[in-house]
Formats: sequence, C-alpha cells, structure tokens
Amino acid sequence: MDKCSFCGRTKKEASILIAGLEGHICDHCIEQAYSIMNEELGTKKNISFDTINLLKPAEIKAFLDQYRDITRRETGRTGWLFYSYVVAMIVTLVTAIVGLVLRAL
Repeated sequence: MDKCSFCGRTKKEASILIAGLEGHICDHCIEQAYSIMNEELGTKKNISFDTINLLKPAEIKAFLDQYRDITRRETGRTGWLFYSYVVAMIVTLVTAIVGLVLRAL
C-alpha cells in the first residue's frame, strides 16, 4: 500500500498523496513543510518573483541533456532511464512548490 515517505500516513489517512518515482508525500507533510518555510524565511506574504530565475522549457531541457550526454560518453549508453528519473523528480518538485506558492497568495 502506498504511504507518505515522510510521515508514513497511508493513502486512506491522507487527503492527497503525491507520487514520485521513489516515494510519496502527503498533504499534511506539504502543509508542515510550508509552515517550516514560513518560520525559517519569516512570514512574508509578499513573494517577489523578480528574484526567481525561471528558466524557459528549452533551457531546462538543455540543462538536463548535459547529464544524458555525460552518461552516454561514460557508459556508451543513452542514459534515458536516469534522464527520465530526473525529469520526473523535477516535475514532482515543481508541482509541490507551485501548490505552496498558490496557497501563500
């Protein structure tokens, strides 16, 4: 049965359980992480997106392609499994971060 990798709550005990390749995170742990971020960073509600360097999708792909190419040079294989894993982890993290930012607004 799927459970949160942080607190151990099962899917039945959580309202939402977000799946990554290697684990899961529940809505309770996301809320707790949000609270911790507020404590650590201060309770600023004004989030300035001017200081965040958002990359365009093509720039993100070029950055990730570096790792695929390094794997290809070192192993002689394309390294698509690792590349897919990295992309999936980034998508999971971005989804969680966007949820936190939207809650802050």
